[in-house]
Amino acid sequence: VKGNSRFAKDILCQSWSVIASVSSKSVQNTALQSVADLIDAEAKIIKLLWPAQSKETYYGYISSYPKGVRENGGQYTHASTWYVKAVAMNDAVIDVGGKKYTAHDLLEMLNPIAKNSTQKGAAIYKGEPYVLAGDVYSNQDKHTIRYDNQRFSRYNYSR
Repeated sequence: VKGNSRFAKDILCQSWSVIASVSSKSVQNTALQSVADLIDAEAKIIKLLWPAQSKETYYGYISSYPKGVRENGGQYTHASTWYVKAVAMNDAVIDVGGKKYTAHDLLEMLNPIAKNSTQKGAAIYKGEPYVLAGDVYSNQDKHTIRYDNQRFSRYNYSR
């Protein structure tokens, strides 16, 4: 939200500005690149927003989560997939500290099969390799990542 430091970066806003196709490709690339630092390549997550919100000022339910939990500074996978879609639609290459990422690279970061491809990765992910975690908790100092034990990985669908 422009002028509001509490919501300096949000991948949903940037993603949908591209998906809605309401601006030039150049403006869309700028929007996508402006949140590139929410991509944590080491942890292989794409965070929803920065900075994480606090209980000091109430902005809705998101403020009630501790920093780094669920939507409040962690990976909200639903939003991360929209970001990957926007990058793919724009055929963008995202620069994160000099390393370039395509939509395919970003999708691979979210891919549970890739996360489970090593013993170390499987020990961190702690879920079936065919189930995408809905939320990923992130320590704000990037020291620990915790997948939400797949609690939000299987959404209920009614027929």
